[in-house]
Amino acid sequence: MPRRARNQKTLSVHEALQEVRDCHSTLRHINVMDKSQSQKIQRAIKILDEVQESTKRYHYKMFLEDLLKHDDDAGPVLVMLCAIALGQAKIAHMNRATRYALLSQIKDLSQEFDRPILRSLASREGLFSKISTLLLSMMKKSLTLQIRVSHMKLLTSYLRYSTIAKWNKRK
Repeated sequence: MPRRARNQKTLSVHEALQEVRDCHSTLRHINVMDKSQSQKIQRAIKILDEVQESTKRYHYKMFLEDLLKHDDDAGPVLVMLCAIALGQAKIAHMNRATRYALLSQIKDLSQEFDRPILRSLASREGLFSKISTLLLSMMKKSLTLQIRVSHMKLLTSYLRYSTIAKWNKRK
C-alpha cells in the first residue's frame, strides 16, 4: 500500500516566527534540551552535510545554509532554534516567498535570539564544531574566491567561540 502524504498546514511568517520565539523563550528559561530536541538538531546537521535529492530536504538545507551565511556569528544558534521550533516539514511546506520573508525576519532579530545561554546549549550539542567542519567542506567545494572568503570569516568566528566555550568548561 502506498504511503499517504500528511496534510501539513502551511505556516505564515508570523506563525513561524512566533514558534521560533516560543522555542527561544523556553530554551532560555529551562537551559536544557530534551532528547527529541537534540535529535532534531542532529538531523539538521546531517541534512546540511549531505547532498539532498528530495525537494523538501533541499529546501530545508538551503534555508539552514542561509541562516549560517548571516554576517554575525549567530548562525548556529539560529539553526538550532529553527531546527527545534520548525523542522524540515514546516519549512518545506512554505512557499519560496514565505521562506525568504521568514529568513529576513529571523536575521533582523538575530541579536534578540543570540543569547549566551543559547550559545552554551549549542556548544554542548557540538553545534559550533560541527558547523565549522561543514563550512570547511563547503569552502573546499566553493569555486569563487568571494564565497571562500565569506566562509572563512564565518569559520573563524565559530572556531573562536568554540575555543572560548572549551576554555570556560575547563574553569
